[in-house]
Amino acid sequence: MTGLVFVLLLSGPAISLAPAETPPCPGFTVVEAQGPSCPVDGGWEVLLPDGSRFSTHGPDAIPVDLALDSDTSLETPLTARDPVCVELPTEPHIQVLYAYQIRTPDRSAERLPMIQDLVRKANGIFHDEGVRTGGDMDLRVRCSDGEVHIETVPLAVREIDFTQITTELRAHGYTLRDAKYWVWVEGRHPTWGGQGSTTRDTRPIAGNAANGGPMYALTYGYDSTRIWLHELGHNLGAVQTITPNSTGAGHCNDGWDIMCYDDSGPKADFRWVCTDRQWWDCNHDDYFHSRPAEGAYLWDHWNTGSGLNRFVEHHSGGCLPIQGDPGLKTDHMEAGSVVASVDIPAPCTDRHFTLQGAGLSDYDICWYAGTTGLSCHEARGPDKGKVPSTADRAEIVLKDGFAGFFTLSMN
Repeated sequence: MTGLVFVLLLSGPAISLAPAETPPCPGFTVVEAQGPSCPVDGGWEVLLPDGSRFSTHGPDAIPVDLALDSDTSLETPLTARDPVCVELPTEPHIQVLYAYQIRTPDRSAERLPMIQDLVRKANGIFHDEGVRTGGDMDLRVRCSDGEVHIETVPLAVREIDFTQITTELRAHGYTLRDAKYWVWVEGRHPTWGGQGSTTRDTRPIAGNAANGGPMYALTYGYDSTRIWLHELGHNLGAVQTITPNSTGAGHCNDGWDIMCYDDSGPKADFRWVCTDRQWWDCNHDDYFHSRPAEGAYLWDHWNTGSGLNRFVEHHSGGCLPIQGDPGLKTDHMEAGSVVASVDIPAPCTDRHFTLQGAGLSDYDICWYAGTTGLSCHEARGPDKGKVPSTADRAEIVLKDGFAGFFTLSMN
């Protein structure tokens, strides 16, 4: 098999700045193709002119076989699959965009079929890995009349640059908190294949920073499923710096993997582990698994394949996060009050669960088969365990503190 090689300098080529009276952060610099940036653990914070800051791993190098204009035999063989259509922009969704610089021709008529194909291929990979790990899921993509909706955006930018492009996108109104913007940019950078905003949040909760927006995944002019899905992977929360195979800079060491390459990060030690195909998480132990085993890293850390991920549609029996805010119903509840009664679908039994209260809210959970009580778990903070195999209902019980927001997730 031909080797797949990526190269990334974590620090990135920096452009010298004139001395500033008050630098916005220690180590402030302007990174080539990225813009004004502050170094942080695992990458950078990019500083936008409007004062916004976005976390990013840094620009991704062009895969060597693409850079050499060789064949694309290293693209993962797959069956393309339509994503789940989201018609309402108020729901969590991925919005696909075609962007071009106004000094160059608008080639949307030519590009849109190719971008549609990239969306279907990327979703095919995501769905296939879900099936391999015991799930059934698709990406949630913005549609119009049942078709993936691709909007064309003219950019008044001077060059391929992450800060310039995201700033322009925001000026065009692409700022929804429930949206990730999957952008194919007309024009290529000589060194970098794309870049995505990411997060530094490993918590396995619905409120994880990766579970919102706006976030931006840019591909710089390549018809490459690898680059296209790789950048969205960063938006979805891959790869955190503490995962078992992390490079410490947003990627993983165990290729053949969409998110893995030698990025020269602080823990970089690239090796060929999965060689039969290009995986969406080699051995499913760093960023994606439908049903991770108890004690595995993904069991109690952020997992892009979890039912908590609002940008993914799960089809496996409705085993989705259950959320509530009983504090909205009353000003006061006594300790021991049942604040919610939850039906448990059959596919969710024997799965792992997490019960998480927010702030001062602290809950217990009791499991039932019909009217027969099975067991109760006392919880202070996140409670993790297994849903009893015969359970068909759960009661959420206020332990003490205040009745507030809770999340019960099963995966």
